[in-house]
Amino acid sequence: MLVGGFAQRLVGYSTSEGVDLLRILQNTVIKPDNTVRWNWTTGDLVIWDNRATVHYATSITGKAHRQMQRVTTVGSVPVGVDGRTSKALVGDSTSYNAEAREAA
Repeated sequence: MLVGGFAQRLVGYSTSEGVDLLRILQNTVIKPDNTVRWNWTTGDLVIWDNRATVHYATSITGKAHRQMQRVTTVGSVPVGVDGRTSKALVGDSTSYNAEAREAA
């Protein structure tokens, strides 16, 4: 299940029930017991999967420098609960992904 700012409704629930459930889920994933706060040190590399992670980058204080790069991994294209294949909003990875080329 995808929560955060992306989820808009839950199939099989009324609008009000869906909003309530999404609020409960969102409040659960942001509880401190369900979060990680990384204490950066020189040479650290942190990787997460945005398909399964709610990510919130905080600002860095002091003179520290952090370089962030976002990449998309090759693999199965995510499919929604309604069976529809996800579509990229920006960019095109079909040249890297045989499964996506076959679906196109």
